[in-house]
Amino acid sequence: MKHISALILPVILLLTAATMAQTPGTPSVRKLYVFASPAVSLNSGHTEYIMDFYFLDTLGQTQWRKSELEFPLDILLAGAEIGIYSEEGGRTDWYISTSLRANFGNPDGLMKDHDWKTEPGVFDGKFSYTESSTRLSAFLLDINAARLYYSGEKIDLFFLLGFHYQKWDFDIIGYDGWQYNDDSLRINLSSSRKALEYEVTYAMPVFGTIMRINPEKRTGLDLEAALGPVFVSDHDNHLLRNKIGEANGVGYGISLSAEGYFLFGDIRRGYRPFFDLNAGFAYMNASVDQTQRWYGDDPASQDFDDTGEVVPDIPHDIKSLQFGLGLRIGLIF
Repeated sequence: MKHISALILPVILLLTAATMAQTPGTPSVRKLYVFASPAVSLNSGHTEYIMDFYFLDTLGQTQWRKSELEFPLDILLAGAEIGIYSEEGGRTDWYISTSLRANFGNPDGLMKDHDWKTEPGVFDGKFSYTESSTRLSAFLLDINAARLYYSGEKIDLFFLLGFHYQKWDFDIIGYDGWQYNDDSLRINLSSSRKALEYEVTYAMPVFGTIMRINPEKRTGLDLEAALGPVFVSDHDNHLLRNKIGEANGVGYGISLSAEGYFLFGDIRRGYRPFFDLNAGFAYMNASVDQTQRWYGDDPASQDFDDTGEVVPDIPHDIKSLQFGLGLRIGLIF
């Protein structure tokens, strides 16, 4: 949450400019409104956790390891949004909004774990695959501020500043799949025990633009595109191997959305209901280095006790692909 402070100054400057800007010599009639609504969205997608690296074994031979975990994001999110906007001449000239959402229920999909390796003269290829059930706790915060910079007959354009924060906390329960053993024989694997705890957070300041189509009518469409750096951190407690992996760094992210809105009634009554449908896409990608620490002996290495071992600088990619379909029904005051 510490990254929220990075957005405060730009938002203050944006709103100061919005409230003070007027055409010289022309009186400006400006009205402020507050809007609030519950928000529900059906999300899909996945987060990928990838380690892909080479190393030299004790014989000086090059070995390769790759591990890829796919965490499902097929869930229902629900929360609320509140904001304030300024209207001049029947058109919005700036707004600021905040939304909070959390998950209801657990993902429909399974966590998938893929592993590959190359051991010269022994094995080369995929040696393990399992699927697991997931429990999830998710929290999402979005802060957006926009300022009108172009107004046409049918289209308004806004400059957008925002901050998007996501925290996904997974518990991975059990596993079913297969693995090649030391004799290169494929064996089946199955367990009901808790296998993994994985937490990943994204903090993403963004800038972009919004195109509002049909801005003076009761119905309209907002098209939004934004991008920015994404500050990523993750924590992986591999319970089956008694080790913790941690990483943090900076990558990039993009977001696209479309929102169709419908206004009802007359604001002169003191309030005005609204309804909107929205669809969104987000992609985040960061290549960082992970440090692994063993807090107990690793059953995967039978020749020595790993307790206390530390392995730094393991190449680690974190990718998240997200889609959402949402609904809001609220009031403007």
